[in-house]
Amino acid sequence: MAAELVGEDGLVVGVDLEEIDPLGLSNVETVVGDVADAETQEEVMELFDGKADVILSDMAPDVTGDWDLDQYRQIYLARVALVIADRLLGEDGWVVVKTFQGAEHERFLREVRDMFRMFKIVKPKASRKKSAEVYVVARGLRPDRVLPEDFREEEEEEA
Repeated sequence: MAAELVGEDGLVVGVDLEEIDPLGLSNVETVVGDVADAETQEEVMELFDGKADVILSDMAPDVTGDWDLDQYRQIYLARVALVIADRLLGEDGWVVVKTFQGAEHERFLREVRDMFRMFKIVKPKASRKKSAEVYVVARGLRPDRVLPEDFREEEEEEA
């Protein structure tokens, strides 16, 4: 669907820990790797000529059954998506990030607010009503944005 929406002149890049079967589409590239890994992020960055318009993150951890741990790990992945957005997203670009509501969710929303001019929470109709899964949709990187606290040191060391 994303490949159709960006058209022939656009580019869709998918990242997964495991090999992704080729889709046979000229505007789709795939990367095998951990998106939290700096090398994988660099590989993704090199595929783009300039900035991205949209970043979609449907990342989820392997579920352990320990809700607190699973929710914390999900929010960590959502924060990784924010770091990637900071580096790759155009100034007026969009980011859509899957999250699990829980103890860390409110803190994560404050971090999104510190990075973007606008955001909202969306619960897809296809999602079960009892599911804690929601998507945070944000647009417009703030010029004075602040990365999530867990990632600030990494950025400062690179500078």
